[in-house]
Amino acid sequence: MKMNREELSDLLKRYLDSTCTEEEKKTIDFWYNHFDLKEGSDTERTAQPQMQEFIWQQVRDKINSKNKSEEKANEGNFRRNRFLQFAMAASVIIIGGLAYYHTKINNIPASLAMLDRTSCREVNNSAKVKTVYLEDGSRVDMQPGCSIHYPKPFRRDKREVHLEGEAYFNVTKNVEKPFVVYAGDIATKVVGTSFIIRSGKKNFRDVEVSVITGKVIVEKNESAKEKSGNAVNNGVILTPNQKVVYYHADNHFVTGLVDMPVVIKAPEELNKLRLFRFEETPLHEVLEKLQYAYGLKFELINENISNCPVTADLSDQSLYTKLDIISASLNAHYELKGTSIVLSGGRCD
Repeated sequence: MKMNREELSDLLKRYLDSTCTEEEKKTIDFWYNHFDLKEGSDTERTAQPQMQEFIWQQVRDKINSKNKSEEKANEGNFRRNRFLQFAMAASVIIIGGLAYYHTKINNIPASLAMLDRTSCREVNNSAKVKTVYLEDGSRVDMQPGCSIHYPKPFRRDKREVHLEGEAYFNVTKNVEKPFVVYAGDIATKVVGTSFIIRSGKKNFRDVEVSVITGKVIVEKNESAKEKSGNAVNNGVILTPNQKVVYYHADNHFVTGLVDMPVVIKAPEELNKLRLFRFEETPLHEVLEKLQYAYGLKFELINENISNCPVTADLSDQSLYTKLDIISASLNAHYELKGTSIVLSGGRCD
């Protein structure tokens, strides 16, 4: 939720008076003890304790300055006034401190969204897909139960979105401003592409990323690396029709192909080249055309069938149906190994 100055002042008074809820106390404690400087320089990280102390010192100075100009009332009234002054002063300085860090580092933790007045949140509570357009023109198709939150406006150097659930992203290209989606422990980084991200139903920290167009980098986000004590970037690069699943419990990535690979070339080009119409076409040429159309890697184990002729019109079939027909005609079989399709066995009739 978003808070105005008066609400924040009231929260801080209750914090100092020990009458706030446990959740509110955790929020203030987390903010004070955990400026998120993971992406900052060494100098910025070194300055973290000084910045925290600076903010609270400013609060104390503001209170002392006010107290000197006021006559003391009885101790009870003084204590109440002091709390109010503290809360009001703290609200001004904390908001200023957050603004300073937002401008300097632009990386306030998602858990502090209640203190970030520029945070936007979208939730799909309906039973159908909800489409949201971001300020850069990027499109997000949110599945039921999905939620996203992001800063508005985006940072100057990157566009960041936090995701829970499943969504399709069609990202507007901007090489100067990469697009990053955070889901579970995973960060998916792109410039301009389309892809699907879904977090696990049983474990939201299990994340699957499927690429439709373009290229994406999928890796553990910085906070997850620190928690696991593994600073090594063990991410993967995905191209169209490839996917990766990150299993949190085992801390590893498993790559593969999407369930329904699609052609990545324009339909007009495919029709013009008659790409899927084969007549006595050597198998190796058939596989080359499939590789060109789908952007996938094909491996032929049995070189003896490389020149076996293939005659078929496969224009309207899915990729896997195409492979079923080709394999059946040559008494061969295929299997998926990672992001490759391996064809083995077979013979020429």
